[in-house]
Amino acid sequence: MPWYKAIVNSTTSTTRFLMDNYAGVEFRVVGQEEKDGVIFRISEFLKDGKVIVHSTVEMPVARNPPEFIEEMRRRVIPIGDAIRMNGYSVEYRITDHDTVFKEYEMVGDVYLRIKELYYEM
Repeated sequence: MPWYKAIVNSTTSTTRFLMDNYAGVEFRVVGQEEKDGVIFRISEFLKDGKVIVHSTVEMPVARNPPEFIEEMRRRVIPIGDAIRMNGYSVEYRITDHDTVFKEYEMVGDVYLRIKELYYEM
């Protein structure tokens, strides 16, 4: 069974799930752009140099705390880590999913729209 079966229909944080269950998982921002008041981020999680999650995120600047937006503009840490470190409260709302992808929103202290594609390790 692929590792992502446990997360594709779950509201568990992808960042926490990977970091807590798999040693050696790395995070990187592939690209980020701010346009018309929205930050668009493409990022990946890697295991042994292989992409295991490809993530596309939309962050409306006006709907998020300024300190969160500044952290995201630095392009260093995963969104899940920023949420946890700042003590933000969010609800995960899955809007669509299949066997290898999930689309969801984070709603609460921050607001984000996220699409994740999952790959074998």
